[in-house]
Amino acid sequence: MTWAEIQKAKARHERRLLRKRNVVGLAVGRKVIGGEETDELCLVVLVRKKLPEAELRSRERIPKRINNVTTDVVETGELEALGQRLHVVRRPADRWRPAPGGVSLAHADVSAGTLGCVVRRDSEPFILSNSHILADSGRATPGDPILQPAPEDGGRDPGDVIAQLSDFVPLRWQLRGLGRLLRPFFARRNLVDCALARPVGDRELRGDILRIGPVEGVTAASIGLGVRKSGRTTGVTRGRVTHLDATVMIQYGDRREALFTDQILTTAMSKGGDSGALVVDHARRAVGLLFAGSEQVTVMNRMAHVLSELRTEIVPGRFPRSSRLLSTFGPL
Repeated sequence: MTWAEIQKAKARHERRLLRKRNVVGLAVGRKVIGGEETDELCLVVLVRKKLPEAELRSRERIPKRINNVTTDVVETGELEALGQRLHVVRRPADRWRPAPGGVSLAHADVSAGTLGCVVRRDSEPFILSNSHILADSGRATPGDPILQPAPEDGGRDPGDVIAQLSDFVPLRWQLRGLGRLLRPFFARRNLVDCALARPVGDRELRGDILRIGPVEGVTAASIGLGVRKSGRTTGVTRGRVTHLDATVMIQYGDRREALFTDQILTTAMSKGGDSGALVVDHARRAVGLLFAGSEQVTVMNRMAHVLSELRTEIVPGRFPRSSRLLSTFGPL
């Protein structure tokens, strides 16, 4: 079965499958049989809880094949934005100046998240993280203070202001009042949950990721790719890309939800407060921006979408001596 055939079946039947009560998303992945991953690509249906077929009504069952494409069912639990439900940090969330990627930060009205990395727009450096961390999911105003450490971790004094909100991609929420069966037909789709903050001083930021090192470019995800991240809550964790081209429904607080397309799923490698972390491969190339997950999986935006939507580029790990960014961030 080819990738194109699976994507065609996914696109054709997406709305019908998303109407099923237990389904939280669809993706492309490898078929798992008896707990072992095979080499067969298939259409994966993501569910809150995997139930025995005998316990499901006929209309809630997932067909074994769709358009001659093999299917699989994978339990992910409810998928949530990871700045909504915080976990206690393993260590005190220190105040960092200059601050690397991987440390605690958030908008003044948000509990806590993670500083992703430094990106560049028109030769100017910015902090990259999630919209729900830097922009309070769109409720914030450009110029609002961004604190490091985050408010949940003690950031509240004027000296904790590391940046000001600069720009964000608005999140498109699902329409309220629609029943489960109608929701897929009025879906407002998102590609990214991302935002930028402008540092308030010349020496607020470092160009590396805490306990990982400098970012060395960008790469596309592939199934089986080994990845790692440094986050506010769980520090450095490692995982593996399991699914691509994922269409997933993400829960945000106060009963809001948003549908995302073309997302990357990995094995579980994050908890609440890790939102905004940059995910890199073994060569420290950026793969995606972490923003959601569950106890079973982690969800991230494709890095190419993040950079395109924000009109930015990754700052290389080491800058030429003539670069303005060298004087901004100091030696690495």
